[in-house]
Amino acid sequence: LDILALQECLNESELRRICVRALSPFQNWKGHYERPARGKSGDYGFAFLWNENRISECSKRNAPQIFTEYKSNDIRLSRDPLYGRFSPKLNLNAQLQQEIRLVNIHLRFSDEVLPDLTKIPGYEKRKMECSLATGEIYKSIDTRRYGNFKPAFTLLLGDYNLCVDECINYSGHEDVCTYQDEPTTLNSKRDGYANSYDHFSFDKTKGEPVKFIKRVDAVEEYFDGDYQKYYDAVSDHAPIVIEIF
Repeated sequence: LDILALQECLNESELRRICVRALSPFQNWKGHYERPARGKSGDYGFAFLWNENRISECSKRNAPQIFTEYKSNDIRLSRDPLYGRFSPKLNLNAQLQQEIRLVNIHLRFSDEVLPDLTKIPGYEKRKMECSLATGEIYKSIDTRRYGNFKPAFTLLLGDYNLCVDECINYSGHEDVCTYQDEPTTLNSKRDGYANSYDHFSFDKTKGEPVKFIKRVDAVEEYFDGDYQKYYDAVSDHAPIVIEIF
């Protein structure tokens, strides 16, 4: 893997621990962490890690940033996404003329109480957030031009808290489709998988760079099928992977 996207990253020290203890010392891994919101929602932080030997973060400040520049006044994401711009390298000093734009999202699961004490049920809120993320936010990022005229491929990715069919039904743009339908969350008994909540979304008319998408069955591959041990040590989600170009 050349780029990792994390949701529910607790803090920057956790990110550094992953870089030092979990990733290859023979690769030059860089990382960036952000809180996506104030208050409790911000505790579920975002992070990107990338192998600097093969990938450059090519934004102006050379680091991902929280994306807040969407215009919707009716609804906001509970956690504004972390947006990173990445270019593959030809060698240590030269980039390819290609940009990969990654939008790291974690849609709200629980109910939301607005300042006027109106309550939006969690399921309704994540449908709204899915539509906003795959619609206005995706298109705003996908159509941006930064003066270098690099061809860009834009991907939403992360924890949608919705199954793939729901994400497709509530897409905010007819061409932005969501993929990955294998179950990725552990069930309450910690003896198997439950829901498929982790996905990638992109403009299907520009999907030629995508080679494959799959779930990594980390419980079987790394924990000998011990779901409880995996839950205690790692997460209640399994990772997913996409290969492009």
